[in-house]
Amino acid sequence: MIYRKLSAEELKQYPYPNLIAEWIASGYSVCTLGTHMGLPGRREEDDPEMMDKLHGRAEIMANEALGLSRLFGASMEYLFSRDLSTDGDQPIAYARRAAKERGKKKIPFEFVSKLDDIHFRYTRLTSLIGLLQLLAAEMIEVAGIPQDGLSDALYEIEIGMKENNNRLKEIFREQERA
Repeated sequence: MIYRKLSAEELKQYPYPNLIAEWIASGYSVCTLGTHMGLPGRREEDDPEMMDKLHGRAEIMANEALGLSRLFGASMEYLFSRDLSTDGDQPIAYARRAAKERGKKKIPFEFVSKLDDIHFRYTRLTSLIGLLQLLAAEMIEVAGIPQDGLSDALYEIEIGMKENNNRLKEIFREQERA
């Protein structure tokens, strides 16, 4: 078990930084995680099988991932994303736990799940835009296609996505305050 909160930079060293952040924030034992993953037997805190799974050295099966998703009340896309989800400098897992501990109204699972899905899609689309920009640059160079139209369209999509992402973060903050 990791007994202290890790910084965002430290969490980014893990293959599943959101999973590790949720685990740390929850204070759950390895035994609790193993139980919810459907793994047989009692687990010690330094259980090699669990450590390999949590640190990405061994595969987490779909049913095990679903158990963790239910335990943490978060989507699998969020938990097993390679990118750490943050709110400013703070991992979202820490912010969710802090809000819960302050006695604030619990954020509905469906709401968090929708936000996680949108964030995952945003990250994926941002990557695709980068690939399209590289492809467009190559097409312009090889075929002499006019640059302005395609570049402007990609730029407009990218700006729109960033604006939507910022709005989603604001909606999440408003929901947390409610």
